[in-house]
Amino acid sequence: MSTDHDRFLKLTIQALQDWCVSLGDLAWVLVGVLMLVGIAAMLLVLRWIWGGGLSRQGGFGFFRLR
Repeated sequence: MSTDHDRFLKLTIQALQDWCVSLGDLAWVLVGVLMLVGIAAMLLVLRWIWGGGLSRQGGFGFFRLR
């Protein structure tokens, strides 16, 4: 025969397990979004590097405009 205290503990543990399972799904979505943002940032940085990046002419051209 289970007491109210035992039933409360079982319900609490079950609720925490369900919450952890739903957090796992959310974590996969966040990892996917962060990966897409990282790929986009990497492509922008590569484009900037191939366009000259911090080359000597690019830097002096920036200061001439100011």
